[in-house]
Amino acid sequence: MPPARTAEIETNPTSKPSMLLAKRIKALRDERGWTLDVTSEHTGLSRSALSKIERQQMSPTYNALNKLAQGFGIGMMQLMEGRTPEKSEDVKLTRSDEGSMHSTSLYLLRFLDAGLYANSPLIVTEFTIEATDISQFEQWDRHDDENFVYVLEGTALFHREGSDEPLKIGKGDSICFDARIGHAFTSPTGKPARALSVTIRM
Repeated sequence: MPPARTAEIETNPTSKPSMLLAKRIKALRDERGWTLDVTSEHTGLSRSALSKIERQQMSPTYNALNKLAQGFGIGMMQLMEGRTPEKSEDVKLTRSDEGSMHSTSLYLLRFLDAGLYANSPLIVTEFTIEATDISQFEQWDRHDDENFVYVLEGTALFHREGSDEPLKIGKGDSICFDARIGHAFTSPTGKPARALSVTIRM
C-alpha cells in the first residue's frame, strides 16, 4: 500500500544530531523573536511539530529540514551546523569523515558542505536507504526541489505518487525528478543502498 500524504516528521528522539538541531532551531527562533506560531507561519510546519522537534521528541525528515532552512532564510548547512558564513567562498572541501549527519527511521542523511554562497539553493546529501518496502512509509516525501540522485552502492527502487510500478536503479544509475511530486526510495535486497542526492531549490 503506497503512502497517502506528505511526510513532515518522524520519531527518532534519541539521536545526538536531533538534540543539537533542537537547540539550533530554538536559538534561531530566539534571535528573530519568533514564537512557535510565527515560526509555523514561516516554515509551513505545525506548531505541534516544531514544539516536539525542539523538545527532542521527534526528528525532522529531509522535507521538514528543507522547510526550516527556507523559513529561517538560511542554507541547509547553516541550519545543521549552526555556523554563519562570513563571506562567499571560492572553494569548499568536505573530507570523507566530515559532513552533518541526521538520522530518520527510513534514511541516514549526510549533508555535504556544498554551495559557495550563503543561502545557496544547492543541497548535496549522501543518503543511505534503509527501508525495504514501501509499506514502511506512512506518507510520501516531497519538497520544492529539482532532485538528481546517483546510486553509489546497492540497488534501490524509486517509488512515485500516481505510479504503481517503481523504477529499479543500481550502482552507477541516476535519476532526475521533480521532488514536488510524492516519492520514496526503498532497498529491495534487504541490504541498505547508498546514493548521492543533488537538489536545487525551485
